[in-house]
Amino acid sequence: MKTINVYEFNELNDAAKEHALSKYQSSNDYPWNDENSDVLNAFEKIFPIKVTDYEYGYRNDISFEFTGHGEIEGMAGIRLMKYIYNNFYNEFTQGKYYSTQGYYDENKKYHYKFKHSKIQRNNHLTGYYIEEDILKPIIDFLKEPNDNIDFNDLMNSCLYAWIHACDNDYQNTLTMEYYEEHAMANEYEFNEDGSMC
Repeated sequence: MKTINVYEFNELNDAAKEHALSKYQSSNDYPWNDENSDVLNAFEKIFPIKVTDYEYGYRNDISFEFTGHGEIEGMAGIRLMKYIYNNFYNEFTQGKYYSTQGYYDENKKYHYKFKHSKIQRNNHLTGYYIEEDILKPIIDFLKEPNDNIDFNDLMNSCLYAWIHACDNDYQNTLTMEYYEEHAMANEYEFNEDGSMC
């Protein structure tokens, strides 16, 4: 009877690790596609645009159509800033949450106070971290309105920020560090040459 040795990823030699990584990269299904799409879909529901095509990981390109009223597309500067605050701001932010430490009364009923700030706001689309990237051009614009940036430019900047963030995350999943952590967390087992058991 032949004995087969089984190894964890961190027990493999460098050549076997490279072989395991190469196999993973060639068969890798990027695990965060749905979360990235959810952020994009939430963004589309707020702003008058419709993404017609995108790809990250290879081309890193995105195209969209403007679906709103014509006068919005050309708005710029202070006027655009006010329009965003009046029409969209509450859709992609929420008040910072505050609460007091609770207490039990004599009837053993728990009481505490909570509120959402009307002044301090946090970005919020889906809760997935890439929403910070897609909203950053808008947040920056709201802090410093620019007469040379119109609504169309702003949407373009947001969508390309999203594409680049998705691509960076995708590329990260192909690194040795990511795969080692992934393989160890999932308790993958390998043959001596780095092929999975």
